[in-house]
Amino acid sequence: MALAPLIDKYAWAEQVPAWTIAVVRGRSVADIVRNYGGDPTPLGTWDKSGILEYQEAAPAYLSAEPRTTTTFEDGLLVQVIDAGDQVVTVEDNGFRASSAEIARECSAGGGHFLSVFWNVEGLGYVVEGIDGQLTAKFEALHPITPTTNPHEVRPSWAIGPEPEQAWQSCCLALLEQQTGVAIERDWFSFPGEPRPTYRLADVAPSLQGR
Repeated sequence: MALAPLIDKYAWAEQVPAWTIAVVRGRSVADIVRNYGGDPTPLGTWDKSGILEYQEAAPAYLSAEPRTTTTFEDGLLVQVIDAGDQVVTVEDNGFRASSAEIARECSAGGGHFLSVFWNVEGLGYVVEGIDGQLTAKFEALHPITPTTNPHEVRPSWAIGPEPEQAWQSCCLALLEQQTGVAIERDWFSFPGEPRPTYRLADVAPSLQGR
């Protein structure tokens, strides 16, 4: 599918201050949640107001006190969306799916994993794994560039003339182009539809000791 119409379609993405969204093929929901470091039994079927209430009830997450690596992600949640033969994960307050190790694990055994992450400071990554191998990790601020550089893993589908539209819109356009899954604005909107919601552990198993 041509990229330009998709970029225009996702003009609303500029209004999303921060999130991490991933599309995974070849893994069950339970496997994905375990790879993320979560309990595969959902906390419940929540909309965004439930997530907000959870955060307000978790002072460890909201605390401004310095934290160690093992408690930095305390209180994080992931929501799961059924996309036919693929699974979509949405993290409103976390970035577990931006990890290269998670991409490798979730794509192992012939699967495919592609995620987009950005935060309020403009830091972000596009990360892809295919069959257990890391095939993409580059800055979301530069979703398409004419050339690659030695500090990134940039596949051919992210090389070309730089688009004039917002980088957020371009990232979601690439996500749909490469997975075939249309990204819905409601997945970010408040309060949104109720969806299965899982709590993530402080650190995913593959990230222990990092």
